[in-house]
Amino acid sequence: MRITKTSSPELYLRRPPAKNEQYRLDRVLQAAAQRGVKINIIVYKEVAQALTRTLFVLLIWIAR
Repeated sequence: MRITKTSSPELYLRRPPAKNEQYRLDRVLQAAAQRGVKINIIVYKEVAQALTRTLFVLLIWIAR
């Protein structure tokens, strides 16, 4: 799966979101990690002017 700078950890992988809370990206990754799956997330360095609020939120979520 490719996640772009406009992606958010709260990205829903199935619709409608109200009926598919377990398919939110952050929850899917957390469940996989709890099962022992090693997860690697690569965040490419971007020009400071191009940083969006969404990318900032993603970086904070990853750091948790």
